[in-house]
Amino acid sequence: MPYLHDLSPPAPHDSGESKLLADVQEYGWHVLGVSPDPGETGPPFAYSIGLYYTLGHPEIVVTGLAPEVSQRLINVVGERSRSETPVLPGRRYADIAEGYDVAFRTVPRALYEDYLGYALWFYRQLAGDFPVFQLIWPDKAGRFPEEIGFEPTLQAWQFLLGGVA
Repeated sequence: MPYLHDLSPPAPHDSGESKLLADVQEYGWHVLGVSPDPGETGPPFAYSIGLYYTLGHPEIVVTGLAPEVSQRLINVVGERSRSETPVLPGRRYADIAEGYDVAFRTVPRALYEDYLGYALWFYRQLAGDFPVFQLIWPDKAGRFPEEIGFEPTLQAWQFLLGGVA
């Protein structure tokens, strides 16, 4: 039984929405990758839909990494939340990204519409009241965006949705 047993998923309107709902049903969540539209600039990002519904775990968003890398990281967090204590903001985790620590920040509700459209669609009955964490990744030297010496060229790729922790 899902964590949010009172939430009924929305009816799909196309094959993409059907796939999203099928993934949540079968795996517990779906990962949606978003790339800039042609002619637009900005980094790709990806986010989960269904972690909160299925496991009571905050949804996860990752900015600035290739979609397949983001999906892998989100899937590790999802699998970890099935069997271990969920991740928490303000802590570093060495068991999610091979060779690197990652951290998490709470994403403010005011940014959901800009970055989490399908999650808002999925959780429409909750009026947007579902938690979201951003997975923060370090540069090759292991420094995080708020740390002195973080690789400046990565600042535009990993924009912090919740600001500095």
